[in-house]
Amino acid sequence: VSQAEKAYADRKLDDAENLYKRALQEDAGNPFILANLALVQSEQGRLDEAAATLAKALAAAPDDAYNLALMGIIQY
Repeated sequence: VSQAEKAYADRKLDDAENLYKRALQEDAGNPFILANLALVQSEQGRLDEAAATLAKALAAAPDDAYNLALMGIIQY
């Protein structure tokens, strides 16, 4: 996850996406990883995919403020 965060910070969105997806192979339901993947997808302009990914994060952590805020950003 730290490598994905660094790639995101460096604006290497494709790399960040791949690294988050790899992390999800190890921890499929992790809402933090799912939310960060959704953020990357949204910044790539893939809003429908980002919303679907974020829905998985919200299913795992429905009261998480970060996830809820990100859903608001993606949807509006």
